[in-house]
Amino acid sequence: MIVLGPHGSFIIAAYAFAVLALIGLFVWILLDLRRQTRLVVRLEAARTMHTDDSASPTP
Repeated sequence: MIVLGPHGSFIIAAYAFAVLALIGLFVWILLDLRRQTRLVVRLEAARTMHTDDSASPTP
């Protein structure tokens, strides 16, 4: 095993914190992607409905 010296526990804790922070960012990005995708779908549906309504001739 690698000898980390007297500060080994700090080094391990720092790497563990960095890994957890990266995992947290990754999860946050995935959740935001899902939210943004739903928003775009809703906006596209509203635009389609709006253009369909305005394209119909009025008597």
